[in-house]
Amino acid sequence: MAAQDVKIFLKEAMERIKNLMAQEKWAEAHRACLEILRFDPENLQIIRLAGKIEKIVKNLNIKSIKSDIKSLDPLWSEGRYEELLENLKHLEPYIKEYPPLKQLILKAQEGYRKKVVQEQDGYYQEEKKKLEEMIREKKFQDALRDAEKLRLLNLHESELRSITERIKKQWLEDEISQNKILLEGEKYEEILLFLQHLKSIDPRSDKIKTLMEGTKKKYERYKVDQRKDYIYQGLEKIKTLYQLKKYDKAAEGAKEILGIDVKNETARGIYEKAKKRAARKGERDLINQMRKSYKQMKEERKKGGKGDYIKL
Repeated sequence: MAAQDVKIFLKEAMERIKNLMAQEKWAEAHRACLEILRFDPENLQIIRLAGKIEKIVKNLNIKSIKSDIKSLDPLWSEGRYEELLENLKHLEPYIKEYPPLKQLILKAQEGYRKKVVQEQDGYYQEEKKKLEEMIREKKFQDALRDAEKLRLLNLHESELRSITERIKKQWLEDEISQNKILLEGEKYEEILLFLQHLKSIDPRSDKIKTLMEGTKKKYERYKVDQRKDYIYQGLEKIKTLYQLKKYDKAAEGAKEILGIDVKNETARGIYEKAKKRAARKGERDLINQMRKSYKQMKEERKKGGKGDYIKL
């Protein structure tokens, strides 16, 4: 392209850019500048013009951002932080051009967080009232379930833990009170099943643990008392078996008595002694059997003669 033609082209392009600027068509005017700079990258006049457009656009954008921010004032005053964040999200791409925008977004986020906490706290206080009402009405299972749900909010954890422990304690006391006759009776298997149910309410309850241990001891004593005659007769029988050196049967009988009365010292003594004597008797019997077999083998050899055996 001739120099004269270049001058004409640039002049026409400049006029076009100025017309676009006059019409405030900033994006088109800026694109036109970039097209010329691709053709003539060192054109200072166009470089300055492109910079001017960028500055104007930046100022216009800032003005628009400020206007948009101003329009959000009612949302700030009414504490409608969720809507605020939705609106500010659209302005987020312009943080670099208008840095104060970042602080506004952070402020809105903090406001939203506090509002959520307040709403949750309000919900917690209402639910706490309901819990106390359920406790008064002895609806312990429902109260415990709702208390566990409230713990998911991670609010007032110490207080809620205390309420939960109180629900369990009062629930156990109420169950024990209602079943006082059962607990004072001698239906020990039913009592143990009932206490196992209470343990499922609060596995760490020292009171239930103590009641279970006490009931088991009473049950053991009860079984002994109920079978005193059987135990007495059994003891006489195993004593006789021991004297007759029938140690295996004596040990077996003693073991049966210990299954009823684990603390019976007489049965335990006979059991230990009979086990030892049975073991010794077994060893002696084995030795005698071996001797008998050897003696028989010798006699058979004598009867059979030397021809019956092959010697190497």
